Amino acid sequence: MTKQSAAPQVLALLDNLFFVAKLDAAATQTGCQLVTARTPEKALSLAQAAAPALIVLDLDAQACRPFEFIQTVKADPALRTIPLLGFVAHVNTGVQAQARQAGCDRVLARSAFARDLPALLQNAANAATQKELPMANLRNEKVDFKTLIRVASERCFDALATGPGLDEWFTQGATVDLRPGGAIQYRWRDWGLEKYSGEIPGQVIAVQRPARYVFQWRADSGSYDTTVEITFTPVAGGTIVHLVETGYEDTPAGMQDLLNRVSGWAQVLTLLKFYLEHGLHY
Repeated sequence: MTKQSAAPQVLALLDNLFFVAKLDAAATQTGCQLVTARTPEKALSLAQAAAPALIVLDLDAQACRPFEFIQTVKADPALRTIPLLGFVAHVNTGVQAQARQAGCDRVLARSAFARDLPALLQNAANAATQKELPMANLRNEKVDFKTLIRVASERCFDALATGPGLDEWFTQGATVDLRPGGAIQYRWRDWGLEKYSGEIPGQVIAVQRPARYVFQWRADSGSYDTTVEITFTPVAGGTIVHLVETGYEDTPAGMQDLLNRVSGWAQVLTLLKFYLEHGLHY
């Protein structure tokens, strides 16, 4: 096997021929090269020979020993930044939690994985391409969104910066110690179409209710923290909510974190607007 390939490589650890076929079709569609393995030893050998843009794991395929492989990859300094994407039956919430604890960067229900597969591989291909091209350090890149929400700034602030406010529309059991240095714990249980369950820790950096809220929280890859600053500006008819997130690592995993957060924050602010203005939940 050569050390480099013109096409971004996707490595899959699985033994389900149906998903092998779906992955192969999506890889062809998105210009990726698919390589597969049925054992963690073979997968590790392939990853070391040519670092893939993405590693996909069937978390239900216990014969493939996916959790052993996750722990091995995350313990290897040369491989730990490679994004790991696991998929699992949506009812197996215990397996989902186990995978995240082991270090899997993202876990999807099988239905969501199958539905979004071309987009997932395209994101991986884009991230790999960006790594090869001359570009600004990701430390200088940011997520930057503004939206008008037609409620008072205090209401917007509390919905994003307090545990009870977050639980009204987004989280389940979130806690926020709303003072500089205070601990944050975001919690979700069976949230959204992907039935996501998990927790993300964070820390409050600055609080000026209802004008400004700054916090740090763990990036999706789980290896570092990013900083989120949200300002709330009263205007005629409502509040301009302006969110900026910075601090992404200049790695393939950091690029994937940035792409995930761009789409994630766009969805979150839309959900917030619909809830605060119309009382609608996702």
